[in-house]
Amino acid sequence: MATIGKPDYSRAGSNRTRPLLDDDPPELRRAIARAVGGTVATDAEVAAAIAAIPPFPAAFVANRKPSDTARTSTTTLAVDPSLQVSLQASTRYTVRGVIRFATAVAAGFRWSLDGPTVSAIDVNRCMVEPAATAFSGVAIDTAYTTVQAFAVAATSAGIIRFEANILVGGSPGNFGFWWAQNTSSGSAATVLAGSYLEVL
Repeated sequence: MATIGKPDYSRAGSNRTRPLLDDDPPELRRAIARAVGGTVATDAEVAAAIAAIPPFPAAFVANRKPSDTARTSTTTLAVDPSLQVSLQASTRYTVRGVIRFATAVAAGFRWSLDGPTVSAIDVNRCMVEPAATAFSGVAIDTAYTTVQAFAVAATSAGIIRFEANILVGGSPGNFGFWWAQNTSSGSAATVLAGSYLEVL
């Protein structure tokens, strides 16, 4: 890395310094070299240099659940109103989920994942059931995770984690976390605020 001192970057003659990196875009290197040589870069050169700068790496976008959702007297899976994201056709995504839930002994919990038709998918998943001290349900699925149903030993909270790598097929659609009670009960099963999906 070579350091260039006080090049003139603009027609206004601002005095700034920056390092010239070996992997800088050639347009940017040429513009800086002209400035160092005493020739101000043209507007076109500056515009070309800016356009050639690589974008920042993509970052995960979080979809966080703002409030609890409770369900009673149902074992029919339904998508969570907050934990779903839109996926575009013919596009590759990574979707991470951290799902916090609480349920009663009488109710238990069941869940699955679903979304648009895919060309390829793998889902790495695990969970800690209420009152448990170790992971369970550890698996790698090569399709959307089908129903995972379990009873619980105590009325308490648990957590589910997954990472899905998805290549969407020819049609867009919504990816979502689906859930219900495992046994129909007047005691609620609840997915808790702060649960989230992240999409890259």
